[in-house]
Amino acid sequence: MVIISHVLERDVTHGNTVWNTAVIVGNKGNIIGKHRKNHIPRVGDFNESTYYMEGNTGHPVFETEFGRVAVNICYGRHHPLNWMGFALNGAEIIFNPSAT
Repeated sequence: MVIISHVLERDVTHGNTVWNTAVIVGNKGNIIGKHRKNHIPRVGDFNESTYYMEGNTGHPVFETEFGRVAVNICYGRHHPLNWMGFALNGAEIIFNPSAT
């Protein structure tokens, strides 16, 4: 089993920046890696940048027992170059956890 879980990550080394982060947990409970949301919606009154920033992790792909996985967080699904970036980096499975 692999778990992809979201957390609000506070980065004290970068001025207490808050990131919307997906953590990838392996089948032995180990942290395989993390990815920070790279597209923040700013639509009308809905502006997520009031509480967290765009991520700085690029388009990482993580090796798991089940294949090479990536996480395209929520609003990132509307940006085709996100999907392409993960695929070009070798993703075999791309998860899209989303609130909508």
